[in-house]
Amino acid sequence: MTRTKTLVLRQFEECSKELQEKILDKHRDIDSEFWGSNMDEFSDLYIRTLEEQGFMNPKIRYDLSCGQGSGASFTCNSIDLDALLKNVEIPHKQALINILKEYCEVKIEENASWSYMHKHSCLVSFNYPSSKDLPLLDRAVDKVIDIIEEKRLQACDTLYEQLENDYEYLESDECIKETLIANEYYFDEEGNIDYPND
Repeated sequence: MTRTKTLVLRQFEECSKELQEKILDKHRDIDSEFWGSNMDEFSDLYIRTLEEQGFMNPKIRYDLSCGQGSGASFTCNSIDLDALLKNVEIPHKQALINILKEYCEVKIEENASWSYMHKHSCLVSFNYPSSKDLPLLDRAVDKVIDIIEEKRLQACDTLYEQLENDYEYLESDECIKETLIANEYYFDEEGNIDYPND
């Protein structure tokens, strides 16, 4: 015996409050699912923020799993020392910056001993030719490198916080609703999306 069943479909705003809640829970990762592999919307902002601080051409690394090794860090092939140390008070600052620019390549590299993404998985790399004849200068250079490292760690913490906030927003009710309504999806009584080509 043949039987016909009518399937009732509704757009999000037409659904009951209970069904809307079910839909939101069921499709919590609709925006965040592919975020890790396609974060173009946010990448420019992260990169621009790091470059404004003086970390040039940064390559961002992150893991938001909240597990061991999760966090955010970055590498960069050069540092704008004038920008990075702009608001830092150091005796003979400009002279030290000039010395580093002339004799030293300062960059941020992966720490080969780590396979994680957190802030300690990278480090400030420099090749300053220390001199036994000028120990005070060596100490002054080391002090500047310590400040650069401190700035790097702060930048990693800020980056991780930004990444977490953006990821949490993508999984928020507000963002999910916006996506479901903008795409004019229809839903069945179980909260499943009825894709036209299914």
